Amino acid sequence: MHQSKLIRNMDTVDTLIDQSKQRGIRTAKKILLYRKVDATKQMSRKLKIPLGKPVMEVRLVREFDSLPCALETIFIDITKFPDFENYYNVHTRMGDIFEHVYHKLQSTGEEHISVTYASEEEAIILQVKEGEAVFLHQVL
Repeated sequence: MHQSKLIRNMDTVDTLIDQSKQRGIRTAKKILLYRKVDATKQMSRKLKIPLGKPVMEVRLVREFDSLPCALETIFIDITKFPDFENYYNVHTRMGDIFEHVYHKLQSTGEEHISVTYASEEEAIILQVKEGEAVFLHQVL
């Protein structure tokens, strides 16, 4: 069976992090929190888990040349990836943890990027004014 054109093309795309490093831009991430939350209707549908089941929320900020540029929120199924917070840190890559710790390849995922307005907390983290338009990046 042939892969779809989109999937074939995406196989060779470098991540934003990889592209930045190739251009000599220093990248870093700072993990802001790990928190267990109950899966919402959207999370349960996307992660294929029961509504209300605990998931791990990970919030982090991505920096490029020491400038905070992206605030990310990631949701992880705790049942499939127990103790994830013990392995994922500023020095590790999520895909490597899935592969080497849990022996699973990340085959799918869904990202949502939208525009929102920075809350007081987000404004401080991203060094922008409260209420300024920013991109919201969520990964399921």
